[in-house]
Amino acid sequence: MIIGGEKDQQTNESSAIKIHKVIKGSQLYIDPLGDHYGLIRQNSTTLEYISSYLSMELSNVV
Repeated sequence: MIIGGEKDQQTNESSAIKIHKVIKGSQLYIDPLGDHYGLIRQNSTTLEYISSYLSMELSNVV
């Protein structure tokens, strides 16, 4: 899982896309409102995406 935010100035969207292209099988999520601290903000769509992704992955393990 590769995560980027359109408003992230430290690890920008283009970096996330480049990483995604070289990691076979990776999934890319770009949060249109995300910045570098999106994970710790209330109502974070990035955090919702991570939770959903992990739920799907765990359901495949069981």
